[in-house]
Amino acid sequence: MEIAYCRAFLKVSLLMSWAFVLSSNALAVNWEASLLFSPSLIYTDNVCLTKANKKNDFTAVALVTPSGTASVETARTSLNVTASVIFNTLTNGDLRDDGCTGDALDDRQQYFPRIFATLRTTLIDNWVKFDASLRADQNRINSSRGNSNDGLDRNGNTNTFYRYTLSPYMERRLRNDLSTRVRYTYSEVVNSANDVSDSDRHAVNGSLRGRVGPDISWNFRGQASKTGYKDDVFNRNTGEFVPREDTKLRNLSLTVANQLHRTLQVNGTYGWEWNDFQTTSNSDTGGSAWDVGLVWTPSERTAVSVGFGDRFFGTTPRINFRHSYKNHEILGSYRKTITFERDLSTFGLDSFSDGFGGGDGGFDDPLFNGPDIRFDDNGVPIDGIGTNTSVSSNGPIIDERFTLRYAYVGRPGQVTFFGSYSEQTREEDGAKADFGDWVLTVTPDLSRKFVLSGAVGYEDVRPSGFARFDNDPFDPTSFSKAENWFFRLVLVRILNSRMNTTFEYRFTDRRSDDETNEYQENLLRATLNISL
Repeated sequence: MEIAYCRAFLKVSLLMSWAFVLSSNALAVNWEASLLFSPSLIYTDNVCLTKANKKNDFTAVALVTPSGTASVETARTSLNVTASVIFNTLTNGDLRDDGCTGDALDDRQQYFPRIFATLRTTLIDNWVKFDASLRADQNRINSSRGNSNDGLDRNGNTNTFYRYTLSPYMERRLRNDLSTRVRYTYSEVVNSANDVSDSDRHAVNGSLRGRVGPDISWNFRGQASKTGYKDDVFNRNTGEFVPREDTKLRNLSLTVANQLHRTLQVNGTYGWEWNDFQTTSNSDTGGSAWDVGLVWTPSERTAVSVGFGDRFFGTTPRINFRHSYKNHEILGSYRKTITFERDLSTFGLDSFSDGFGGGDGGFDDPLFNGPDIRFDDNGVPIDGIGTNTSVSSNGPIIDERFTLRYAYVGRPGQVTFFGSYSEQTREEDGAKADFGDWVLTVTPDLSRKFVLSGAVGYEDVRPSGFARFDNDPFDPTSFSKAENWFFRLVLVRILNSRMNTTFEYRFTDRRSDDETNEYQENLLRATLNISL
């Protein structure tokens, strides 16, 4: 598995470097870089993360985290890289001494890599461009079970993934009112956990846009993608493992939008889908599809997009909205789409688009629209919780989700709220699960020397509609109901321009139908950050 990591990392690094060298202008290069060294110490009263092994004394774990950022920009290319790795002293022997058993002692990792890199470059002016991205991080093997979420991998429910994307594309304005764009994208996900299948995807999409007069625009587009997984699938009829069929999604559609007024637009989409993937329900996987909607933008501070449609998996209502006023901003969305676990668990919401529907009014989902919004400057998912929980699947998932984000920034401090509720259906066999997440963060203004932040969050997982087969070696009923509360308090003391200390307290209370998935934990962390 480590060889696969190295191959994936080397492949994308060489391609990103090649594209940068090919397109850069050596005479006009702007670059910035920084290095950070962060030793820290963790004290926890439940190192095993189990209900039975909670102790009154604390276990100490030392960590060292070197990290750095680099950005390079030329007239035709921008490259941004953030990378870190956490090394810890927690060994399997330490876990045994504390009474830990089970998956926590199998194939644990004592390091936690995090990489977030993006490359955007122009290969041929006004013609051919190239995008690439590389991400390494950790997620949960089973979304219904807890994990430490601190790089220690204490209960065996942690997976390290490496995902890279390579995407050359061509765009051209044919004349003033006509333009075309064609993009090819290849992505691969490599995982450390044996229970998570590696996967890859080839996708091609294209569009031809034009106008009819000043108020009517049209967009003819199509997409074809093939998503494959490395692991075989268990055939319940024969009792044998067979190669898994690739998921193929294909569609063509035409969207017409009419700008009735400066603030109001109506749009409609009609198309056809030709999809091919494994399903035991014998339901349709393609056919005709349509969507109608409107976009209302009464001001620069407010925009609302609503619509309704129908696809092979049922009706598809949707709403996106954003509103900002002085120090306040609120954004939200409701939609029903087709996606994959490989995307939800590695890049979060809106990381995969099958290319159909949603209207074409120029107003995309304001909450999750591209990696610049989903991640902060350090490559950390914004608000974290709620963006990577998914029903286990090596095929398509129908995700019906409501999301809401509120932010206030003013003199008393900052307040942010993020909430997400998702109903997911695994298309392979109709298995379902519901996920609810929310987190509230408050950061009051103290002084130039101190930064204080508090957060409270809740996570809820409710499986429903699972089918069980007696000869299936993988029991889907192990996806148990669970809820998780957490409280976090962080204090940062700024010592000087190159050094600060961070003190964190975190309390977690996890409850579940499965007692092995229940625990409470008090955790203290002290960190010294040194800029080199």
